Amino acid sequence: MSDDRVVSIEKRENGLIAAMQCKEMDFEASEALKEAVAKAIAEGPGKRCVIDMSAVVFLPSVGIGILLQLLNESKARGGEFVLVGVNSEIREVLRITAIEKLFDFRDDLAVAFD
Repeated sequence: MSDDRVVSIEKRENGLIAAMQCKEMDFEASEALKEAVAKAIAEGPGKRCVIDMSAVVFLPSVGIGILLQLLNESKARGGEFVLVGVNSEIREVLRITAIEKLFDFRDDLAVAFD
């Protein structure tokens, strides 16, 4: 599976949107997200990084780990990190693992840059 089918990056003046194109954030999808977003964050530090997870229905531990890495990298570069379209099951997993409070959640892309 090539990266362009796993995640798409849309750069904006005030940040970027990384839209997951897969249902499962397995190792391959997580690595594709990490590579694409880390590069975009490095090119535009201090901006907002929005991860659109509307298509994702399953988030294993590898995906959680990548989200935490990207959150930390974004914040280290003075940026913001926002998750959009996270379904209730994934949100519950993040709550149970006590990391939900680390993330900024928005309901949809329309409010992701508010």
